Amino acid sequence: MPKHTTAAAIQKRRIAVIAVIAAIALALTVYFSVFCRVKLVTIENNEKLSDPLILSELNIMPRRHLFSISKTKLEDKIRAISPYVKDVHMERKLPSEIVITLEEYGADFYIVKDDICYIVSDTLFVLEEIPLEELDTKSTAFLALPEINDEKNRAGISNFGIGKTIRFADTENNTYIPSLMKTFAEYALSDRITALHVDERANITAEIDGKYLLKLGNSKGLKEKLSLCEASIDYLTENMAGVKGTLHAWTTEKVTFEITGVAESP
Repeated sequence: MPKHTTAAAIQKRRIAVIAVIAAIALALTVYFSVFCRVKLVTIENNEKLSDPLILSELNIMPRRHLFSISKTKLEDKIRAISPYVKDVHMERKLPSEIVITLEEYGADFYIVKDDICYIVSDTLFVLEEIPLEELDTKSTAFLALPEINDEKNRAGISNFGIGKTIRFADTENNTYIPSLMKTFAEYALSDRITALHVDERANITAEIDGKYLLKLGNSKGLKEKLSLCEASIDYLTENMAGVKGTLHAWTTEKVTFEITGVAESP
């Protein structure tokens, strides 16, 4: 005859299941409350901002509970440390680690405005003011821009300044110039640009390695012109390394090279 489960047996099973669940819940509670305490804060992908600077600003006390730290507040606090912080992400790693990953703006260019030198990113975000004599021109290229909008708003705050994206007096340039900058940022030789002039629409120029001046005319077919210049520079580097000169790339069809002197030894 088939066995029938009695009400008492069912009740015992229920109690057993509840007991197991309660034990698991208790174990998790003890684990999270006792063991999930901050022992290590790891900072990744930071170049401009040092670990000690970030840690001192955050002031995370040892043994603080891992989940008592607000992700949003911590990320906002790091963003406020420096304009160089482009983005930040915090991750909790059980049982006791916080990992902070930064994305920083590059100090790609410098501009000179009212006899003051400013470091800007390739997206025209103003990062810092720096004395010209302290500028590292080997890693930061000169950038010439059209007239900048530095008017003050109703609150008396200038449209131009550290921690702001550059805007222009001619509002059409607010779209045009960033588009040009994006094209140059994507250029294969972008890290070798030593000077860039985009202040005249019909006379865009770029200097590569302080050795080759690219005369590009207007922005029409700019990517194609840059590609032709890249191939020409590769050829010149291999076959005429001792000279410097100007590459005329007014059209997308050809590039001509004009020797202007002897290249300095690196």
